[in-house]
Amino acid sequence: HLISDMSLPGRWIIALVLVLASHAALAMFTVEEYEQWRQLDGRRIRVIEFPGIHSFSRADLLTIMATEKPTWLRRYLPIGRRPTFYADDFAGDILRIERFYSREGFPDATVRGYVYSGEKDLRLKLEISEGRSVILTAWEAAFLSDSSAAFDSLRWSKLMPIKIGRRLAR
Repeated sequence: HLISDMSLPGRWIIALVLVLASHAALAMFTVEEYEQWRQLDGRRIRVIEFPGIHSFSRADLLTIMATEKPTWLRRYLPIGRRPTFYADDFAGDILRIERFYSREGFPDATVRGYVYSGEKDLRLKLEISEGRSVILTAWEAAFLSDSSAAFDSLRWSKLMPIKIGRRLAR
């Protein structure tokens, strides 16, 4: 009943969200790994690596992370104080990156986090397997009521945030 009371674009957005929600990316770390990470709280992070990313930049991923919120200058020049590691932030980052990939049209993406301890600092590795993206090949608009009103699909297609041949992001 909720969907039938909505405007046409609202119905399509709800339908797309329901289709995409049936697929979920996977963030992987164990309770044992998390407990090991907690013992490293407060140490400095030397580097954060993102092997496996192809569709997004390192800056895109760093923007959504809580572990490192560097300034623009700090992202490109190793100047200033290094960020501090906290296991809660890192575990949350793994989940945030997983949701980011799922939202951006990669339902089968997997994210795996690793923490490597050096003498004084840490190296973080977020291994990402993007998988295949969901590409929109066609869509069709239809009335869900018995209205005999004319429908201008060309006008509606220009207003829709989704485009044929592009990755279907929420």
